[in-house]
Amino acid sequence: MTRGFRTLITLAILVAACTFLAGQQPNQQQLEQMRMEQQRQEAERRAAEQRQREEEARRKQFTDSIRALTPVDLSRTAPRQVTEPCLAQALTGGFTVDPREVPLEEWLAKGETTQFSWKVQVQKPRLRIDQRYEIAYNVTVQGKDLQWSKGPQELVFASGISRPDGHWIVPPKAGKQTFSTLPQVRFQVRFSNCVFVQPGDYFLWITLYDRGNARHNVVLRRVRISEFPSDLLPRLNSALPKAEFPGITGGRHNAPETNPGMMRLPITNKRPLAVELVPILTPADQWPGRTDIVRRNNNGVLSAAGILSQMDIASGSIRLRALDLVNVSTPFQQREFRQLDWTNLSSAFTKVEDNHQVSLPALEALKQRSGFFKDLLLDGLGPSAAPLRVFILISGSILFERGTDVSPLKWEGDCNCRIYHIRFRVSKDDVFDDLAKLIKPLRPRTFDISDALDFREALAEIVQDLDGL
Repeated sequence: MTRGFRTLITLAILVAACTFLAGQQPNQQQLEQMRMEQQRQEAERRAAEQRQREEEARRKQFTDSIRALTPVDLSRTAPRQVTEPCLAQALTGGFTVDPREVPLEEWLAKGETTQFSWKVQVQKPRLRIDQRYEIAYNVTVQGKDLQWSKGPQELVFASGISRPDGHWIVPPKAGKQTFSTLPQVRFQVRFSNCVFVQPGDYFLWITLYDRGNARHNVVLRRVRISEFPSDLLPRLNSALPKAEFPGITGGRHNAPETNPGMMRLPITNKRPLAVELVPILTPADQWPGRTDIVRRNNNGVLSAAGILSQMDIASGSIRLRALDLVNVSTPFQQREFRQLDWTNLSSAFTKVEDNHQVSLPALEALKQRSGFFKDLLLDGLGPSAAPLRVFILISGSILFERGTDVSPLKWEGDCNCRIYHIRFRVSKDDVFDDLAKLIKPLRPRTFDISDALDFREALAEIVQDLDGL
């Protein structure tokens, strides 16, 4: 019930009460007041309906704009993007194995053995955007092959990385599944994990122990990863451990992430530099129905920012500003840091809802996005006497709404700047990008990134370029 309607009822009651008390019909003045109140209420109702129609029209216009924004063919044809498949199956928690009960070293010394049927899958090493190699692996056992007759039963899974001489590089990671009673139907037991390794020769070993029946399986897989070429920053990974199990530090279940490893990235510049990293959130409304693409791009942008933030500049400073073009805001920034606040930066990039809802203020700001970005760049460009401004933009391909001003930003003379644009591509057909049009007058160096090796090559070029300043 609206406030005006309540007022009308109250007025009617008062008039009726007055009429009853006076023992006479409403007079002309009272009738006129009721008529005017009815007209006012009707006008308010019509105004409310008009506002609702206008808002629906604006939302329809926004929906049409999204259709114009979205690279429809690419959205339909791009294969499903899986974000961090290795991290997604990393063994969390775990426990320390008692060597008196589970003699892993003794089992490994005897080599491979299979005392009950199982299936082992080990993926090929894959280079990550954060420049660590990852190996995903899993084991599966069918319940019928365990030949359990009654409960309780328990399976213990353990794995690790060893040097060729058998020395453990990292303590083993172990997990277990316990069955107080046996399932009444067919079942299978699956364990999985993920490990990070650096170039070198190793053995990945996996064991599975059937505690109740005192049976165990052991498999060893040789892993060989070649060193990086001499022109691709061979010392970048030198501070990392040879092998480590990842720790999941945040994000959603469908967008896991982990802290970046410690990298060596010295910049031997002589001229003072003011470096600004600008990671840009992928506009979710650009990819309706494809949150997998949004998550994949955001994960790449976040990982690249984690590496670039570790540049050790000989003379100058480094800062970071993350941009959210949808809400025309800066969800995270950190000024002149030595160590990046990874927790707060990553939280801005991993909170992508499966069903993206665009707020009305964001809807109204559609055509402000390009101007917001231009203002950020222009604000950062300084006179020639100041330190050389270095912008490193990190994004996916970005389209602005139809009708938005995507004309190149205007700048006369020397901008006293270097612009690098690291652009993550969904596929070879991902060739659109309005951001490139805006920054063209600043003569940026653009790097299209399809995989982790592309990013390493771009990183090497940027370091070489900055070293010469």
